[in-house]
Amino acid sequence: MAAVPAQVKHPVRSAGIPALPENVAGMLAYFVLPAIVFLILEPFRRNRFIRFHSLQCLFTVSILLVVHLVLVLVAKVLPIFTLLLLGILALAEFTLWLLLLFKAYQHKMFKLPFVGDTAEKWAERN
Repeated sequence: MAAVPAQVKHPVRSAGIPALPENVAGMLAYFVLPAIVFLILEPFRRNRFIRFHSLQCLFTVSILLVVHLVLVLVAKVLPIFTLLLLGILALAEFTLWLLLLFKAYQHKMFKLPFVGDTAEKWAERN
């Protein structure tokens, strides 16, 4: 029998939406569509923890999209090298995604370099 983590905070409640623990909402924020929804819907948008993880997800995805675009453009010049880089990048992205899911589930505000500080500053805004 699995134990419930001690860090789980009070659930976030919204009219018509079942109660959702903060840590579960933080995990869901690392999927792009829920991240956008959490930044729009009350009461999620008022919750600093959920807002931080949503913003960190969206900032990271934006940067990774630019990196992918650059690599696709470079692929026209160096196709084999770029395919290798894209494979390594995909593995690194998946590993990072799992780490972020795990940290959010532990109810930690794990900050990534560069985007984490920006996400934290934006999350503190109301």
